[in-house]
Amino acid sequence: MDNLQIIKSENFGSVTCDFLRNGNGDILMTSEQLGRALGYLQPRKSINNIVLRNEYLKKEEFSGVINLMSPGGIQETRVFTEDGIYEITFLAKTDKAMAFRTWVRNILKSLRKGDAELINKEKNLNALRMMNNQLGLLIESQEELVVKINDVDNKVETQITLTNTQAKDIQFAVNGRVIYLLKGKESEDYKLYKNKYFQALYRDIKKRLAVPSYRDILKKDYELALGFVKNWIPEQSIRM
Repeated sequence: MDNLQIIKSENFGSVTCDFLRNGNGDILMTSEQLGRALGYLQPRKSINNIVLRNEYLKKEEFSGVINLMSPGGIQETRVFTEDGIYEITFLAKTDKAMAFRTWVRNILKSLRKGDAELINKEKNLNALRMMNNQLGLLIESQEELVVKINDVDNKVETQITLTNTQAKDIQFAVNGRVIYLLKGKESEDYKLYKNKYFQALYRDIKKRLAVPSYRDILKKDYELALGFVKNWIPEQSIRM
């Protein structure tokens, strides 16, 4: 997790949140800023306590420790990946946790969407150029390329299923909804009923979107699926 650069700074209430990117393209936040945004009086200590209680958060997919320059000199700092940020917001017990989770999800989504659009347009442009070379077609202007690219993008929206990132968003949304309905991972209800809730929610997603798996949801139905998960209420008989 080196070669960090600040790629976006946004205010959540009175707290400025810097979003970092490392050499691998991962988007990160520091424990200090994450803790402040969640409303902890001792941000770094509070986030570290969450990590100590949930050892899995030390895995590379969730967080890592790096050296950052501070007013007092170089200091070891834990930074969290997208997965880690979401996990912390689910585990935090502050009043701001849910609002921050919604806010940060939109920020991360916009950052990923910006990257994806640049990559997709470049891929489409290169594909069209190859087709033109192979078929001997002549495109006279950049405007014609743009029209063709937009046509490809429209087909993607109506025929292509979710990207891996979007599928992961659905997973996080399901995870968050079940945790919320069962009053947290540490609750007795969660231990007793989590499997039934997860099975029921995934079953209802497939029924609502008419797909064999949540990964088969069409890209154009992504927001519809997220909204369905967010407002899902299980049948009363689920605990029987």
